Order: sequence, then structure tokens, then C-alpha cells
Amino acid sequence: MFIEDRTQGIRISWRGCYSFPTHLHHNIELLVCTEDGICAVCGGESRTLRRGDMMIAFPNDVHAYETSLQGEGVMMIFDPRIVSLFENRFSQRRYENFLLTGDETLVSYALSALHEFDSADCSFEILCGYLYILLGSALKALPYADVPPGVESDLLREALQYISEHYTEPLTLKSLARKFGVDPCHLSRTFSQKIPGGFLHYLQQLRTEYARQLLRTSDLDIYNIACESGFSNIRTFNRVFKSITGMTPTECRREAQKMP
Repeated sequence: MFIEDRTQGIRISWRGCYSFPTHLHHNIELLVCTEDGICAVCGGESRTLRRGDMMIAFPNDVHAYETSLQGEGVMMIFDPRIVSLFENRFSQRRYENFLLTGDETLVSYALSALHEFDSADCSFEILCGYLYILLGSALKALPYADVPPGVESDLLREALQYISEHYTEPLTLKSLARKFGVDPCHLSRTFSQKIPGGFLHYLQQLRTEYARQLLRTSDLDIYNIACESGFSNIRTFNRVFKSITGMTPTECRREAQKMP
């Protein structure tokens, strides 16, 4: 996810008033706050970031961004193999996810990395340098615990990973429970305890976010976007889309067309 060929596995972008449902992936995700107010969730903890704070989602960390009317930051998502000097640490240690130091140097490096990524002659080597500095600063300061050998990810983590790869396909709580050989009621309780709204709401959020991207970036008609996003019919798609985004798919497309 979020891989661009020209930067060999790095994606850097500016985020303002950003929200995204609970998810995980195999990449590292760094978010450096440049303006107070970003609401981030990672490792079961929720924090409101201020300028100079950083959130680090390590590979397969469950994380999310909650709706906020303020806050800006630079988001960096990249393959952990890019920072190979640190790669073994992610399986051997469990780091905390929030560096709440208000460090202006982190802001400076993050903005420089964003500028380099957006430049016409973007240098992969320079981007790697910024990533090493930012991640190295975090690993030097963050508390951690050693991970005993042989520890496997839990049911929720495995289920979320599977959903992230198959959410546009027909998927139900029962079929997911069969996949992992567990009772559907147990899986439902697991979701409800950890994920706001439970399994169905989480699935609908992922599908809606994907549909919103298609509405903004593709020429597909709304019916085909509903199908591509995993919704079984257009009526359900329209209802769910509005309940989550506050607008209809048609209104979302019109808003996107107004953007320069």
C-alpha cells in the first residue's frame, strides 16, 4: 500500500484535518505534526499531537486517525527494508508509538523530506537519509520491551491484515471466522472490544474510503464504484457512504471536481 515506483517504496505527503479508520500494513508509517491538533491512535493508545511530536506505526501496528478540525503534519510511509540497519529491531523489540517531545528539528527534517519527495529531481538517497534521521531519533528516545522469540500476532491483528487485503471482496463475519477457525461470536466480541463500531462498521469504513478515492480520481460511474468497493448494491452503498462521510457519492464527486 502507498508504494510509488519513482521513490522505490516511499510515499510522503502533507496531511491536514485528516481521518482514516483503523488499519495496519507491513510498512512503517511516521507522522510528524507541524500544527497542533492531529488525533492519532496506535497500539491501543490515543494521543493529540502537537507541533514537533511524532507517531510511529511499526510494521503490523494497528493504527488510525480520528476526525479533527485542526492539525497538520507530514506523513511518511515506507518499506522497512529501506532502513535495513534498523530492520531486525522491529521483530526483536516492541517500541512505544508516540514521541511527544515537541522537537522543532523533527519538523524541519520532515518538511525537507516532503520538499525533496515533491521535487522534479527527487533523490532516493536523500529521502533515505531523512528517514534514517527521523526514525533513528525516535528509536534512540522511545522506551521498548524485548519480544520473546516465537511470539505470534493475535487474532485481531491477523484478521485486520486479512481484511485490509480482501475488503473489496465478498466478506462476512462468518466467512472471516471460518478463515481463522474461530467461533463467529468470539470474533465479533474481539472486534467490538478493540474496534469502535465492530466488524461491520470497520469493513464499511474501509470500503467507503476506497470508494471516496475512486470518486475523486477515476471516471467510473457511481454504480461501478460501489461494486469495485465491495458493496452488494447501490442502495446500501449510498446509505453507508452518507452515514460515514456526511455527503452522498454524487456530492463527493462534485466537491472533488471543484478542487484545482
